[in-house]
Amino acid sequence: SKNLGILQEECAEIIQAVSKTTRFGWKSMREGSDNKEKLTQEVADFLVMLDILYANETLNQYEVIAAKPEKIRKLMIFYDVEPFN
Repeated sequence: SKNLGILQEECAEIIQAVSKTTRFGWKSMREGSDNKEKLTQEVADFLVMLDILYANETLNQYEVIAAKPEKIRKLMIFYDVEPFN
């Protein structure tokens, strides 16, 4: 569907923003914004697409929420990450 294609593009843009931040730091400027501002906008764009997918019932919001604790568990086990400290 068109919405999945747009979601895919937004994911790629998040990947690019993270890569630029990792390489050049949060304060590095590009296209009139620093990397934090750019990443913030890309995440917001992704969240809009997620809301659209929920509204169109392409994805079930409650199933997505229910799947989150498993990711938190994996982060803690495999990456030694304390997600909410």
